[in-house]
Amino acid sequence: MPPDRDLLMIIVGGDALALSTARELSLLQGRRIVVLWPADLEFASAVEAVGAQFIAGRPDSRAGLEMAGVSDAVTILALSHNDQLNLQAALRARDANPHIRIVLRQFNRTLAAKIEQNLSDCSVLSLAWHSAATYAAAALDPSCFRGLQFPQPNGPLSGFAIRTAADRLSGQRVAEAEHALGARIVAIDGATEIGRDDVVPTRAELVV
Repeated sequence: MPPDRDLLMIIVGGDALALSTARELSLLQGRRIVVLWPADLEFASAVEAVGAQFIAGRPDSRAGLEMAGVSDAVTILALSHNDQLNLQAALRARDANPHIRIVLRQFNRTLAAKIEQNLSDCSVLSLAWHSAATYAAAALDPSCFRGLQFPQPNGPLSGFAIRTAADRLSGQRVAEAEHALGARIVAIDGATEIGRDDVVPTRAELVV
């Protein structure tokens, strides 16, 4: 049964990452997004423009979190550039709401791993970690737009890249094209629901 009201998610941050995250989450049905950050008229206008609500307040204070609705929130995403602020906001949110899920931005990879081990229902992400993989993958393949280490956090470097289906691939089944490319095809012309027996169109854009 669907919930009686939209699920509340709180974002802590005042930069492009917080704004982009608010935009993406606001596109989802059944979600109400609140961005909690000290007063900033320009940033507040940008937040409202993407469909989220801006609350002016200190994210590391109980008063600020209460204004944002922490007791009713299902998730807090602490995404500021300040590791200490993010951790304080997350811990205060958990004190106020023991059931809240935490998504935490941390630059220190070692600390990030320790926090994730010791906090339940918590995902800690290091942008430096993920960015490094993308930069390295792009250096190896100019068409790569996203890199990651997979399947473990320190696993082999992998990446997503764009390919145009050359004449030798056009008309082949996806399974045959993958064999020829030596890579898995995850999208064709923007479509991700593809079967192994589907035919690759002429000059199609492939994501591998």
